[in-house]
Amino acid sequence: METTGQRRATGQVHWGRIVVAVVLLVVIAALAIDNRDDTRIGFVVGDVNAPLFVLLIVAAVIGAIIGWLLLHRPHRND
Repeated sequence: METTGQRRATGQVHWGRIVVAVVLLVVIAALAIDNRDDTRIGFVVGDVNAPLFVLLIVAAVIGAIIGWLLLHRPHRND
């Protein structure tokens, strides 16, 4: 059974994560707004010209997906 102190600590961690996520989203948005210049993105099979903010947003989304996958990986029963 959970005590009031444990629930309060869990709630504080929850709000702390939300605050960190919002701050990171604001930073990413500020970087995206400030970096609207076109840039060349090279792939193995070719090149693409796109605004730098697109690359920043794609990198942030890929990082979020990787982080989510690492946090939600299945537990091994050894």
